[in-house]
Amino acid sequence: MAEHAVAAVLQRAGATVIQEVASLGQVPAKVEALKSELKRMQCFLRDADARMERGENEMLSQLVSEVRDVAYSVEIIIDTANILARETSRPPSLLGAISKGACYPVHCKRLYSIGKRIDQVTARVGAIFREFAKYSISSSTGLNETRHSMDENESMRARRLTLPDFGDDVDVIGFDSEINQVKDELLDSENKDLTVISLVGPGGAGKSTIARKVYNLVAKKHFNSCAWICISQQFTVYGALKDIVKGAMGSQDFEELGTMSEMEIIKKIHSFLKDKRYLVVLDDVWRIEDWDMVQAAFPDVKNGSRIALTTRNSAVSNHPNARKIIQEVKLLNNDESIELFNRKAFPSYVLHGRDDLDSFRELGKALALKGNGLPLAIVVMGGFLSKNLRITEWRRMVASINWDAMKNEGDIRAILDLSYYDLSSNLKVCFLYITSFPEDYAVPVGLLTKLWISEGFIPNVHGRSLEETALGYVEELAQRCLILIEKKSSRCIRTVKVHDVLRDWGIGRARREGFLKDCSSRDEVETSYSNEMRAYRVVLYDSVCVKVGVAMPNLHTLLIFNAARLERNVFSFRGLNYLRILYFDGMRGRWQLPAEIGQMVHLRYLGLKGGTYVLPASVSNLTNLHTFDARDAVVEALPIDLLSISTLKHVHIYKVESWSVWKTTIQSNLKSLFILPGSQHPKAMGRSN
Repeated sequence: MAEHAVAAVLQRAGATVIQEVASLGQVPAKVEALKSELKRMQCFLRDADARMERGENEMLSQLVSEVRDVAYSVEIIIDTANILARETSRPPSLLGAISKGACYPVHCKRLYSIGKRIDQVTARVGAIFREFAKYSISSSTGLNETRHSMDENESMRARRLTLPDFGDDVDVIGFDSEINQVKDELLDSENKDLTVISLVGPGGAGKSTIARKVYNLVAKKHFNSCAWICISQQFTVYGALKDIVKGAMGSQDFEELGTMSEMEIIKKIHSFLKDKRYLVVLDDVWRIEDWDMVQAAFPDVKNGSRIALTTRNSAVSNHPNARKIIQEVKLLNNDESIELFNRKAFPSYVLHGRDDLDSFRELGKALALKGNGLPLAIVVMGGFLSKNLRITEWRRMVASINWDAMKNEGDIRAILDLSYYDLSSNLKVCFLYITSFPEDYAVPVGLLTKLWISEGFIPNVHGRSLEETALGYVEELAQRCLILIEKKSSRCIRTVKVHDVLRDWGIGRARREGFLKDCSSRDEVETSYSNEMRAYRVVLYDSVCVKVGVAMPNLHTLLIFNAARLERNVFSFRGLNYLRILYFDGMRGRWQLPAEIGQMVHLRYLGLKGGTYVLPASVSNLTNLHTFDARDAVVEALPIDLLSISTLKHVHIYKVESWSVWKTTIQSNLKSLFILPGSQHPKAMGRSN
């Protein structure tokens, strides 16, 4: 992972070369020399990362962590120098020239500080190279990365020829019996009682797939009100109730909910549903207590209403104090396993012009049976092998995985490890990034690709825009069966999800490697664990109320979900001066962003979702901002200088209540601009080039 940290810095540095202005003195030359050292270091890191994956030397973890810290320090230096260059290269007015002269000592002090930091980082780089020699870490020839690059180019060509088949029937092989049984129970006209139908089975057995298939078949046709609720391990009563209101009541106006207690919301839902025939799916229920906390919302008025739940815990399925039907989800038989494997391992675009398919199919049959009928294991294995149509690779999988352990424990981590190791460094971090979103979260592809680009994960590819390359990565991960396609239109993927088993695995991996830290409490933010590297990205879920900048002053990315639960008088931006990505999701009510946000001069992406925001004038100081995305929020007033930020490329504000259009200066570098006064439809006004 440190290898990619260095690569990402070099990628960003290449795109934003320090301006060669006289006011920066020797800084540009020093940074170029430092970048050359980082390029040389990247070759050594390939060997270090490979040895860490094999578990050869735990001491390497600290060394790799130091390399990553150096890479981020170089990025800060580059950004700081460019900010200083832009400030000193503006054509001054007469008063500006006088002011500039008065500020010259401050400029010299800042320039000296940059030079000193470069010297410190250069010394650290030298010490790291000496450590490489101590551990006998060699400079990789780069053959492995070259292979990945070739694989990515091949897969790009394959996608241009044929997109994968994303039909609804792909992942329901072997489930016909369960689907029909659950459907019959839901529609049983003789059973008027409120009935809880439970699908029980291990993770990856297909419980949610069956429930989703049946839900899509019967929900709107046979029930007056429907809702799909993901419970998950991060269950909160408020979050579940909010989702029920949104799904069953069709209401997205949560202003009223913000002033209501949980019991008041339960009564509101109960009152709404009591004269409806409703269907509610509670997906991935872990604990008996989770059911107890929401069951009062569901009235039994003897009209054939149904609740379906999926769970790994048989005790949960037996608990509801209502009429119960329990459906054990069986594993796939041999023929079904082979059919599912073949669909994933042999997509249509790899079948053309091959004369060795019989050999692959014979070996594939043996591999499919080793999946022990667990659909997720077979799907991920097939997705991995579809990108590795080499007999030696298939035989290596047979020999390298402890199949007995998987059979006895249902543990598919070995398959996930193998599939993950096969990804290029860019795809690895893109996949881990998706796992930061909450469980069962439908991730908009437009949001995801903008975050990837802002993070520097997407390389420049000749003849393709960054957005096109990022969309190609989404398709690649879908073809490898590492993400699920939630919604598509005109053969374009709109939203994606990650299976909860893959998400749990990815979150664990991200924490160990210091790529990302997910936190659901103050203690998790403030605690460092012995088996984790220091993280530069943090995801806060639900009711986390903490001065995160104090606990993690070097933070680069902060994603906050269910931000409505934040205590605004406690949460603070102080200390987040190096932040590059800031995203709020699920805010309610009106929130005045503090003026201190203007000190976050390294910020590249600012995303706001839900609620009404008041932006301080200081947001115009965000001189590195590339994207401002508030398409799912209301902006009360737009500062007139915001659109004059020279680095700004994308602005999406679909509802702004106050905007002095004629006083606003719009700089020419914008690629997309959508600003809608009042409640106009987003297509009514805007610019895109």
